[in-house]
Amino acid sequence: MRCDRMIESNDSFCEQGYAQARSALPMDRIKVLQKEAARLQSREGRASLRGLAGRSELFRSVASELVEVLGMNQVLVRSILFDKTVESNWPVAWHQDLTIALSERRECTGYGPWSEKDGIPHVQPPIEVLEKMVTLRLHLDPATERNGALRVIPGSHLGGKLGQKEQAHRELGEKDNFGRCR
Repeated sequence: MRCDRMIESNDSFCEQGYAQARSALPMDRIKVLQKEAARLQSREGRASLRGLAGRSELFRSVASELVEVLGMNQVLVRSILFDKTVESNWPVAWHQDLTIALSERRECTGYGPWSEKDGIPHVQPPIEVLEKMVTLRLHLDPATERNGALRVIPGSHLGGKLGQKEQAHRELGEKDNFGRCR
């Protein structure tokens, strides 16, 4: 991942591959988003919704606002709502997010394999595209190290596309002779 000018001052982000911003939105705004999430989930009858920005003007505007506030010259390529509770949860194995969501499938050299999730075409782009991508997560519920919805392997973004075995080694922190995870 390249560190563009908007995040160069954040060494942790560039080196570790992630950064946290607590209280990114005021609580009254979070409450409005929680109500909108509940409305959408009730309408769809599902705990996870892909294409959230296309389903809700409110979520689309918040995503655009956060990207703008961060000073990123980026475009929104995927928006997903996950509501993981004790009653509604599912396991997720260690993985890298390697696919992007598209409005339609168009064959292009270097892109593949293709998949479809909830009727939305997804594809793995070349590594050069992935290196320019940033994921922004907004937690609407309190997330701590104990109940948080995401664990990150620090520095894993510097290793390109990792196989399952290498991801497991990185999780365990095993290093080779060059200080790289093996």
